[in-house]
Amino acid sequence: MTSKNIYVKHKLIYGVATNDADYAVTMTINGKRTKCKIYETWANMLLRFYNKSYLIKKPTYEGCSVCSEWLTFSNFKSWMEKQDWQGKTLDKDYISVGNKVYSPDTYIFVTQQINSFISSTITKRKSLSCGVFFDSEVKKFYAKCSDPFSKKNINIGYFLTEAEACREYLFAKSAIANKLADICNDEKLAIALRARFQIKTHTEDVYGKV
Repeated sequence: MTSKNIYVKHKLIYGVATNDADYAVTMTINGKRTKCKIYETWANMLLRFYNKSYLIKKPTYEGCSVCSEWLTFSNFKSWMEKQDWQGKTLDKDYISVGNKVYSPDTYIFVTQQINSFISSTITKRKSLSCGVFFDSEVKKFYAKCSDPFSKKNINIGYFLTEAEACREYLFAKSAIANKLADICNDEKLAIALRARFQIKTHTEDVYGKV
């Protein structure tokens, strides 16, 4: 087995961030390059906001940025080493929906189960609320949502109006979110899950929102 260490110390990344690692963040073993997982997470975070080619493909990241503290790799590494990150995904929107800045206060690691649950609220049917569909044969709206425990879709039922279907969808989503929060070992994430899917009092308050 042959290995080669590749040091990239103090290299400026995308013209804004500094890699000040005191070890090889990339190694080549038997011709295969392997990156430090923490460095890879940091580099991928920077890619989303500061790589012009990536922003053209993913314009939703326009206007987002990384806090000044994390523009230095060692600071990010110090934070990540204190987190429960193995096998999890890093995201900025769970704690603060619509957040534009990646920072220790807004960034959190989540399981694939929770990540899939949150992602399933996004619908490509722009004309209808999330989780709501229209059956042209019976001329009614119906709602369904994904269950991260069974990994199947839950058919919630048929309704005369989109608002009714949306509200029942949100009730189902809220119930699942509370179950996920109950087994979550990160209190900050558990609070965010419950708050994000909390059902409000009036139909007009929840209509079309998740």
